[in-house]
Amino acid sequence: SPPRRVDHASYPASAPIAKSHVEDHKQILFHQLLDELHAERSARIKLEAEVKQLRRELGEKDLVEADEEEVAERDWAAHETSNMGPTTSLIKQPPVPFRTIPIVDLSLPLADIAFEVSQACRQVGFFYIINHGMDASVISNTLTYSKRFFDLPASVKAELDSTKSRSGARGYFALGGEDLNAKDGTRDLVAEGQSIGGGESSGNSPAPSFRGDWKEGFDCGREVSPHDADWALSPMVDGNCWPRDEVLPGFREAMLGYQDGVRQIGSVLMEAFAVGLGLPSNFFVEKTQKPMATMRLLHYPPQPKQAISALDKIGCGAHTDYGLCTLLLQDEVGGLQVRNSAYEWVNAPPIPGSIVVNIGDMMSIWSNGRYSSTVHRVVNMTGKERYSIPFFLNPDCGTMVESLPTCRGKDEASRRSSEASHDILYRRYRGSFVHLKDGNKQQ
Repeated sequence: SPPRRVDHASYPASAPIAKSHVEDHKQILFHQLLDELHAERSARIKLEAEVKQLRRELGEKDLVEADEEEVAERDWAAHETSNMGPTTSLIKQPPVPFRTIPIVDLSLPLADIAFEVSQACRQVGFFYIINHGMDASVISNTLTYSKRFFDLPASVKAELDSTKSRSGARGYFALGGEDLNAKDGTRDLVAEGQSIGGGESSGNSPAPSFRGDWKEGFDCGREVSPHDADWALSPMVDGNCWPRDEVLPGFREAMLGYQDGVRQIGSVLMEAFAVGLGLPSNFFVEKTQKPMATMRLLHYPPQPKQAISALDKIGCGAHTDYGLCTLLLQDEVGGLQVRNSAYEWVNAPPIPGSIVVNIGDMMSIWSNGRYSSTVHRVVNMTGKERYSIPFFLNPDCGTMVESLPTCRGKDEASRRSSEASHDILYRRYRGSFVHLKDGNKQQ
């Protein structure tokens, strides 16, 4: 019989690095759990592969296909049953609400990574990655530069105001500049009851409304110019707005260096996503050669501790991300929360050395809902300044986003029509950034 399955690895809500015997023991138990999970996953993958190979050798190809179709249809039915609630979103939540966020070890072979990632995407839509290969000094240096940037005088940051950029999506935005609880062109979280209160509201009572997220940010991406072949396709292909060298020397080099590193990690994930969906491993890699990616520095000032429903704003409103996936670097403060199918908010506490990955709406469209773009938010009531750095990995400009044949069962229709990646991205930006909502930035 197959070995016992371990669904998730979890980590304590507080994970300080300490030298006490108690903390050392916790670390040992944590790594033992990881080793057990990886061993059992690998054993199961090997066993399933051997069974299928044996069937093929016996000429029972039809039986293999029937098994796979039955599993796909059963998974689809379970997802559909779990979604018979008030939401009409792309999300396919698991029948049993998740309570922890999975951990994926990127030092494993690709087949093992793909299996772990696929499980996490189908059941949660979020997962931590460890052993990702990015040097700790690069991470520390990038976070340091982020804090130094937000410590600059308001007048200096205003020189980089994103309203001055071609897209409206490069440079600095102040507190309240982004409103992720607002209606947008892809999803209406307010109508779904997923506004600021989310799980705190009861029945069909409306969730509280507010204007603007309680955070400030800085957006940059790969270096492009008007001579770039994609420049004319969309304003989402835009140049960067850097602070003057004399103001923050080394800032530009640090940001571009971090982007290089996180894109390498992203390529590994692109292969894992593809393999998990039954595609050639280079399927998504080929669609992210010149990605419309955004590296975002974020600063969340603390808010007083009180009931969420009593607030008129939170750090980051309940939302799903736009693109393929997001790779999030968080500091030690915490505040990220992920919503499960029971409308409960599950904390995603910082794990030292890890990066948090979550699925975006474009990946949900490609997978026809098999992979979940899960609702999440940030609430910072710690009394501390919170800093995080999400890297939004989006496809190349002009890429058509549509459901994949490997993600549709027999007689199953696509949940969304085909659409160009840059059009999806631009519509979502116009739905969430205050200065773009009035349409003053035109394509």
